[in-house]
Amino acid sequence: MLRSALITVPLLALLLAGCGASSEPSDAAVDGSSPQDGASAQACEAASLTLEPTRGAPGDTIEVSGDGYVVCEDSIAASSGPSGADPVTLVRLFWTQGGGQKVLGEARVGEDGSLEGTFTVPEDARAGDAKVGAGDNLHVSSEAVKFTVE
Repeated sequence: MLRSALITVPLLALLLAGCGASSEPSDAAVDGSSPQDGASAQACEAASLTLEPTRGAPGDTIEVSGDGYVVCEDSIAASSGPSGADPVTLVRLFWTQGGGQKVLGEARVGEDGSLEGTFTVPEDARAGDAKVGAGDNLHVSSEAVKFTVE
């Protein structure tokens, strides 16, 4: 029993330590630079999302941009997907407020993993904080970012 525990714990730690598991931000996240060799260098970077502006009223149009929306090799293995999976070309934008979530629309993703698009603040949005996220429901998603409804 002790022998199997000694083997299982290191193996489990290895499996859980994916290439994007660092808690430290990458140099690209800190200085805004982009990797030189495109999507393959970003393969294990977390996707990011930026809103402009970060506050507004129901009905306002908000611009979204982001980077890192590429298929990561470890996400392919985790989902038992085929090697050389199709690139991410479209992500959904999600709005979360007061425990509810809705799809705001979609944004196109470029070959380099960058995204640009817009969404309209929902008419039923309540004053206060909300979260906006982006993802393809399979390989890649951003952490939700805060948006303040005025």
